[in-house]
Amino acid sequence: MAFVKLDTGMPNSSIWSDRDKRTLFTTTLLLAVPHQLRRRTPQLHVRSLEPTGWVVPAGWYGLVAASGTQIVHRDGIPDTERGLTLLEELCSPDPDSRSQAYDGRRLARVDGGYLVLNYFKYRDRDHTAAVRAKRYRDRVKQSGAVSSRRDAVTRTCNVTLAEAKADGRSTSKKPRGGHGPRWYKKFESLWTDRCGGLLPRFAAEDLGQVVEQLGEAEAHRRFEFYLSCTDPSRCRTGDFASKHGAYAEHGLAQ
Repeated sequence: MAFVKLDTGMPNSSIWSDRDKRTLFTTTLLLAVPHQLRRRTPQLHVRSLEPTGWVVPAGWYGLVAASGTQIVHRDGIPDTERGLTLLEELCSPDPDSRSQAYDGRRLARVDGGYLVLNYFKYRDRDHTAAVRAKRYRDRVKQSGAVSSRRDAVTRTCNVTLAEAKADGRSTSKKPRGGHGPRWYKKFESLWTDRCGGLLPRFAAEDLGQVVEQLGEAEAHRRFEFYLSCTDPSRCRTGDFASKHGAYAEHGLAQ
């Protein structure tokens, strides 16, 4: 089942004072499932199939495969016309929005339904990151390990090795540059395309558990989905290994 997080910052939104509009958006957010647009797609008007002139960039969004009237009815707004007007406003630029991504638009109608444009902003929000980062720094300090980062998305060998030891995982398997199990190179290619660099040293152990459980093809499909909808700086093979079930139901949207 797909999921999305609701956070305490939402009441600060420019639409929060309009009860009908905020509940309509929240309902749409909860109805959405992960979906990939593989190419730029024209936005359509709410009340017709004519393009608005704005184009949705390729990328990952939340999709509600329903008509505007269906979404309005699911939300419980008794006046359909009022509901469609609110959808039009949610699909329009909002100069008062806290985020100016997509010119402040929250939704976009496309062929196939409605997209929640900032879906992964809510889904990927992680309020525990600072706490976990402090715990990791404390472990590094206690162990005397010295770490550095080559860039914003690739951890150094020292960091990954320290994490592996701190987590109690074996560091005996150290395939690098495509060496390792026969399936390893395919997974490393996905990682390089998305995150840059080579897989961490303990990746064979993390990914091997998933391959053994699901088979190579299914594990590869879920890993590709995980990388596509996760910020490159937060991709972790251990995280994928522990959460791979969350990437099963919808898979890669066509």
